[in-house]
Amino acid sequence: MNWTEYSDTLSQWYNLPLNTIFTHDKNHITFNFSAISKTFPENIKYSFKLEGFDKNWSPTEEIQTATYSNLPPGVYRFLVKAENKDGVSNEEFAEFDFTIKQPFWTTWWFIIFCTVGFFGSIYGYNQYRKRKHLLQKERFEKIIKDRTAEIIKKRDENEILLKEVHHRVKNNLQIINSLINIQSDYVSDPKATELFREIRNRIRTISLVHEKLYKSEDYGRINVKEYINMLVENLIETYSYNKEIELKLDLEVQHFNLNTIIPLGLLLNEIISNSFKYAFNEVNNGIIEIELHKSNVKEEYTIIIGDNGKGFNDEVFNNETTTLGLELIKILSNQLNGEIEKIQKPGTHYILKFKPIKD
Repeated sequence: MNWTEYSDTLSQWYNLPLNTIFTHDKNHITFNFSAISKTFPENIKYSFKLEGFDKNWSPTEEIQTATYSNLPPGVYRFLVKAENKDGVSNEEFAEFDFTIKQPFWTTWWFIIFCTVGFFGSIYGYNQYRKRKHLLQKERFEKIIKDRTAEIIKKRDENEILLKEVHHRVKNNLQIINSLINIQSDYVSDPKATELFREIRNRIRTISLVHEKLYKSEDYGRINVKEYINMLVENLIETYSYNKEIELKLDLEVQHFNLNTIIPLGLLLNEIISNSFKYAFNEVNNGIIEIELHKSNVKEEYTIIIGDNGKGFNDEVFNNETTTLGLELIKILSNQLNGEIEKIQKPGTHYILKFKPIKD
């Protein structure tokens, strides 16, 4: 070894460095030693010990070398003593002190540095992820906001357009009604006049739907109670009825869509029109009853429509060659996926179980 690499000071007698410090990879050390004997050098025996590693002295032998491999980091002192053939040992031990340094990755400062670096990296990564997530969130929120604004704009445009469509349909139906009304003035036959009036009522029934939609905020649903009230008021005005008519409504269902309310409205128009035409001639105070409930069957509804009038024969309702009004009632019932029946109750009452027509 070039001892000057390890120490500037060498022992005067042995010419060895003092308090040598080795790195962790300089841990394979061999000691050679010999005692001075001019008479019988071959009879000298030696015993050694490495404090910090060996617990006991080595056996006394003639071996003049000691090797230690893979010494762990620590502070050591190598001691050796000699003994002649008479068993006399030297009074002082030869010794050599040295230290093997720990590798830097096992030092406390490096462990702290790595720990701080590890948790710092995790913190930095989390901050980066949070920042990235925040930027993505802001970007997505902006996209959603812009898209929502675009959808709202289109929705408003569509609502205006749809509102205009319903308004024009209502106006066109009113024009048709006006034309029929003008044409009916040139008809003198009472039966023909009655037919024109019934046609106007049916057209007005459809027109009321579009009028409700035009004034409504929700174009997907129509308030059933408000629509029935408007329908009955229109029929009272049409037939110029001077008797007091009481309308009793028991409606569990509040709304229907357009596809359902039109055939249902036409059905109500036919039945209530018949009540105005035939039922109340012999009744002072007329009553029209309408009940609408949900059935136990899924997506099925039950409606009962009737009056307290004089009623009519069941055979007329069941006859295949019935009137146009009754035929329309049966056709509209089929359109509502149901079948109407006349029930035994004072006056005239019908019951219909139907399923709403989907949009």
